[in-house]
Amino acid sequence: MSFEIRTGERIALLGANGSGKSTLLKILDGLVFPTSGELTAYGQPLTDDSLSDPEINARFRSRVGFVFQNSDSQVFSATVREEIAFGCLQLGLSAQQTAARTADVLAMLEIEGLTRRFGDRTAVDQVTLRIPDGQIVGVIGRSGAGKSTLLRMVNRLADPSEGRILFEGVDVTALRGLELRQWRARSAMIFQQFNLVGRLDVLTNVLMGRLAAIPAWRSVVQLWPEADKALAMSALEQFDMAGLAAQRADQLSGGQQQRVAIARALVQEPDIVLADEPIASLDPRNTRIVMDALLRINKHFGITVLCNLHSLDLARSYCDRLIGMAAGRVVFDGAPEALTDHIARELYDLEANEVMGGQPAVQPDAATIPAAVAA
Repeated sequence: MSFEIRTGERIALLGANGSGKSTLLKILDGLVFPTSGELTAYGQPLTDDSLSDPEINARFRSRVGFVFQNSDSQVFSATVREEIAFGCLQLGLSAQQTAARTADVLAMLEIEGLTRRFGDRTAVDQVTLRIPDGQIVGVIGRSGAGKSTLLRMVNRLADPSEGRILFEGVDVTALRGLELRQWRARSAMIFQQFNLVGRLDVLTNVLMGRLAAIPAWRSVVQLWPEADKALAMSALEQFDMAGLAAQRADQLSGGQQQRVAIARALVQEPDIVLADEPIASLDPRNTRIVMDALLRINKHFGITVLCNLHSLDLARSYCDRLIGMAAGRVVFDGAPEALTDHIARELYDLEANEVMGGQPAVQPDAATIPAAVAA
């Protein structure tokens, strides 16, 4: 395709859905790179290399206004990220300060003073967090630190004793009835023990993720819409499980069952995925396969992932950000590279050798973890 747009012209793009109109506009705005051909704006050739540079991209796109069909789209979030980055660059802020400002503006999930008590025992104690859109966040800590309780409260499988949870400004802790069911569909939960129905086939188990989107009678008689079946098969194909669609779930290996559970979460079309120790019962090979599947959900589909993990090596390898918990409190919040071996050993205490590959303990000069290590 070749054409020229002159200053002051008004041009309408016409065509059926899927004809390429939106993609063309995104190329013109620098949101999408062309596979071939040349784009020149204001006399300056724009190549993949130049548009990949955040400063050049932001300068160019600051001269091009873009109105999105859906203001909540992942593309819109990416646009805002780049504009914030360019603004921070102009102010001379560091990369760390830029990341903090971006997180504040784009915070999708906000947890404020969240507490959960079981009798006289406090499982989660005054947790406050901001999770931006599009991150994969690992929650780490020893057994009993409060990780699972925190995720269950976000999904509202457990109610907080104090505090509140906000998602895009909506108070999740106040939801009831239909609105609560809709929230649980938007915040897909992946469990350590898979939670599949063993006597049902793989495809039907995945289709269970569509329960919130169809009338109850359809699920009872297993009369699933064809569009939902296609969506479920597509999800299985994403994780190389389509060939086992007709097989009973209880005949699968642990890694296969967990991939089915991830596919079920994906067909919920969630805004956030909550994975509670999804690899705890898996061997090393299946552990990597499942973590790769979660990473694909995050990077390919742009879905935020909040994942409880026990292994530090995996947390450092797969996560953009780590949140360390001890005795129900957040004691570390930062980038994986900021988690030193000393902090990790204090965080895990007697379990440190297990989660750090069995290395001998080192006696540090410092005594305790900081109250909270911020990114």
